[in-house]
Amino acid sequence: MIETITSNPKGRQLTLLNRQLLEYAYPSEIYKLKHTPYVTRIIIITYYFLTEYKFHIIMSLCLLLSSSAYLGYFAMLKKIKITFSDTREVDKIIEYLVSQMKFKKPYIKDDSYIFKPSLYNYIIWTAPRFSAQIDGNLAIIDGGAIFIRRLVKLLNAFRSN
Repeated sequence: MIETITSNPKGRQLTLLNRQLLEYAYPSEIYKLKHTPYVTRIIIITYYFLTEYKFHIIMSLCLLLSSSAYLGYFAMLKKIKITFSDTREVDKIIEYLVSQMKFKKPYIKDDSYIFKPSLYNYIIWTAPRFSAQIDGNLAIIDGGAIFIRRLVKLLNAFRSN
């Protein structure tokens, strides 16, 4: 219900009158905020940012996911089992092949050979250590997946037909 005001409205009375007129004219468009003004401001800014920079956000997320998958490939570990036909100097063969991939000379710890990466491999590829357990003609090698794949390629290249 609209009250009639006989004098000139000022200040708060004018605001109340305007609000009552708006409620009467547009009843469905006036509602009370469920959030505090600060939260509403954050929601509006977030909506504006998402609509304005949607392409940039999507591209940066795609870049982040692809780069993490790419870097995760280098951190992935793999274990292979190699059986040699001859039992002579299996450790020397593996040591030679791993040194071809620019790893340092091995040291022995708990019956396994540990190959540390050179500074080049560590900086460029973030290479983890190689571990080789040799028992007769059987070698179990544990290390980074990219370097295991290289080792298999070297073994296939040096294998006699």
